[in-house]
Amino acid sequence: MMRTTRAYNIYFTMNMALFLMSCVNTRNTVIKNKTEDMSSGSRTVIISAPIVYKSAIRKHVTDDQFKEMYVRRSIQDYYIKFCESAVSRKQLEHHIRDKDGLIKAVRIEIEYRDGDWDICEKEDRSQGRVGTYVVVHRIME
Repeated sequence: MMRTTRAYNIYFTMNMALFLMSCVNTRNTVIKNKTEDMSSGSRTVIISAPIVYKSAIRKHVTDDQFKEMYVRRSIQDYYIKFCESAVSRKQLEHHIRDKDGLIKAVRIEIEYRDGDWDICEKEDRSQGRVGTYVVVHRIME
């Protein structure tokens, strides 16, 4: 009985050690593959991130015909406000599509801003959406 308990304890300890070592190995691999954000100016940051599309919401109605673009960060998607950006929607769409038409991550210089998402000088589409959004300064080649 004593031998069985001891053998079980050794077996359990070895399996637990292997499990913990595999977790550390996986964590290190993920960290090594991550691209670090770089500060490029006083308020701008160069990031590598996917761009995602979401259906536009206008006056509490979802418009599936028009898709808005967002920068996907780890826990949040940030609305891209093109009327304040130096890069147009068409330019960004050109860079995020690969040869198969799939969306890929793009390296861009952005600035996080707080304020109204839908109010632009050129357009008067006051929706009342307020919060943190992104302005794209340039696409990194």
